[in-house]
Amino acid sequence: MDDFNSRIKKQRDIKEKPYVP
Repeated sequence: MDDFNSRIKKQRDIKEKPYVP
């Protein structure tokens, strides 16, 4: 479950602030 939550958080972060190299 933790992994799932982490994934969702990551997706949210990416949505809020897209990843830029």
